[in-house]
Amino acid sequence: MYNNPAEEAYFEVKHKEEYYYKQYVKKRFLRLPAPRNPVQLLLSIGTGGDDSNAPPNAISAPVQQRTKTWNFITHIRQMGDRLTKEVTNTKRVDESMRKRSGKKGWRYVRWSGGTELENLELDKWKDKKGNKPSTQESIEKWINTYMSDSARSDELDEIAEFLVRVRRRRTQFDGERWKRWIGV
Repeated sequence: MYNNPAEEAYFEVKHKEEYYYKQYVKKRFLRLPAPRNPVQLLLSIGTGGDDSNAPPNAISAPVQQRTKTWNFITHIRQMGDRLTKEVTNTKRVDESMRKRSGKKGWRYVRWSGGTELENLELDKWKDKKGNKPSTQESIEKWINTYMSDSARSDELDEIAEFLVRVRRRRTQFDGERWKRWIGV
């Protein structure tokens, strides 16, 4: 339902953590400080587009004047185009998540996949023909190029280090539980 569900995922995790915290406190009649933000890292992976965090262009369609050529079908089509632009606007959510993470002190990263991937028409999947690559080969090439950028490579290293630190911390506090899940 969302082209960029990062905000929905954030709210869902936050809601669940606060709910379980409140249940724990109520059952034990404790007075504990409010829980800190349960989200410390959110990686949002898109399916194509520009990584710049510029505000989206205003939806501007020419104002249709009521003349003899104006008709209901044209009006509905323009409304549909405007609605599609708004619903598929991932930059609004991206900007909101960047602001939220900056204020709350946690890390938000958005990888869009690049502009080549954005222009891919998924309903026109093509197999390899002669020297022309298949759609899958094109996607793999675009993603490899996109991820080879030094900024993304640095982000990938930071994310991996963060996840390793979290995993090590968890095994220190509840080692048996985590060993069970990793098959040790």
